[in-house]
Amino acid sequence: MNKIIINKIGQVGSKIRFKFNYLMANTIMRKKIDSGNNYFNIMNDTELVDKIVFEKKSFSRFGDGELSLILNKNFFISYQDNSEDLNNRLREVLESKLDNMILGINLSFNDPSSYNRNVQRYCRTFNYLYREKYKKIIPNDNIYGNSSITRFYIDYENKDIQGAKKRIENIKRIWSNQNVLIVEGIHTRLGVGNDLFDNSKNIRRILIPETNAFNKYDEILKCIIKNVNKDEMVLLAAGPTATILVYDLSKKNIQSIDVGHVDIEYEWMKLGVKKRTAIKGKYVNEIKGKKYNDVAILDKKYEKQIICRIN
Repeated sequence: MNKIIINKIGQVGSKIRFKFNYLMANTIMRKKIDSGNNYFNIMNDTELVDKIVFEKKSFSRFGDGELSLILNKNFFISYQDNSEDLNNRLREVLESKLDNMILGINLSFNDPSSYNRNVQRYCRTFNYLYREKYKKIIPNDNIYGNSSITRFYIDYENKDIQGAKKRIENIKRIWSNQNVLIVEGIHTRLGVGNDLFDNSKNIRRILIPETNAFNKYDEILKCIIKNVNKDEMVLLAAGPTATILVYDLSKKNIQSIDVGHVDIEYEWMKLGVKKRTAIKGKYVNEIKGKKYNDVAILDKKYEKQIICRIN
């Protein structure tokens, strides 16, 4: 049978299975799923930022993608292939207990009620399918941060601009008056074209591949360690690679924060969009179709900030 036909049949089957599970999770099983909330100890976002700012903690985030990469060796995300090495390293980080690093897991595992209705329903379905499996791999004796702290806009009621502004102002305390070394994909361009990092002291950048960055992991890690200054905070936007980098940098007492999609969320908030949309000149992995709208960036300040490129 033609491979295209087989793939289409598989896609249809997946959609049917998801719709069935969605119905189960949000009707018959709803009370049981919701009664399992608050299993994990997840601090609130203000407390998390306080610990980062005042106790100089690093922050390594485990989103749905990172946890799924651990649970399923055949799972992959659009910008990172899975591998035994990646799987093992992620598991190592998840099981770690470094005094100077906080692990982040998704707040929706406990209670998705702060998000909009569609996200609540998706989270309930996700918990119905996977929460029991996650309980087996996530240590329950840790105090976690909210890995979705950087998702401060699009998953909330989109009319709540004031709420989004309060959430991002809390996040911006992390790099306030700090010298920052950003490690990001070649077209990620954190803070370019907006004022997200205007409260920082100074910015330097290391550019890395925006797809399959983990394949260059050793090179990226060495580059950061070689170039980071003692007074610099490292901000990373590199998917699962960032999750592991934070851990390895923390072992060397280098404060580092996985900031994920914070810049794209900021762009969406400023535009007031109601769904994930393309941003000119920036790579957006979550939209359908073309992930990057190729626009020339004539920003001399940005170009001067780049100290290293890893292809």
